[in-house]
Amino acid sequence: MQFFRRSVFVESHIQVADSVSVGVYRLSPHIIANTFTHYTPFSGDEQPDDADIKLHGGMYYHCDDIYGPQIGDVRVQFYFAGRDGDLVSIIGQQIGDTIHPHTTTNGRQLLLIQPGKRTIDEMFDAERTQNSLYSWTLRLVGWLAMFLGLCCLSNIVHSLVCCCDLLRDAGGLLWGSASLTLSVCVALVIVGGAWATYRPGLALVMLALAALPFIKAASMGSKAQCATGIRRRRM
Repeated sequence: MQFFRRSVFVESHIQVADSVSVGVYRLSPHIIANTFTHYTPFSGDEQPDDADIKLHGGMYYHCDDIYGPQIGDVRVQFYFAGRDGDLVSIIGQQIGDTIHPHTTTNGRQLLLIQPGKRTIDEMFDAERTQNSLYSWTLRLVGWLAMFLGLCCLSNIVHSLVCCCDLLRDAGGLLWGSASLTLSVCVALVIVGGAWATYRPGLALVMLALAALPFIKAASMGSKAQCATGIRRRRM
């Protein structure tokens, strides 16, 4: 008789507290489910009185033998997002004794929760800084992906650039790399176009920087043509 042993995948289940309070105010279920992302594990220091519950490695085991698990055994670990007495600052909408996200005029929900005692300006400044850092990181990653894609298609890019004198002259301005020049110009056009409504001044600056290599290449080409014409007249 042969016995086959196989592993059985057991799904984990996360149970979140139904009621969470900050001082005398309660948090709405939407805040509880979508706002808190950082949790700290904790456990007791003493073994439970119940013989069926064992504490090991910061986790509670509902079983007969920790090292010989059986079907139906349960392992539980507790986490907390904040301790009693911690000071937090919240920007939201109060309805009764419950805090909900505030719905703005454009239909988006606004809710800010930050540790410590902070003013409204400090909370909004911190949120703007975080969003700006995240946005510029995405833009940098997008430009890098575009540059690497053009490098992978270097033969095609070289063929297209050689077909146009303006592209050929502009492509060699940034360290002689057409892929680098095109990727930087396209990235500036995309970012400048996205900011055309909110920051038109900065958008114009970015569009001007994107057009600068082509303007310089055109001026260099016109100077070369003038020099060629002068030589022909002298000859």
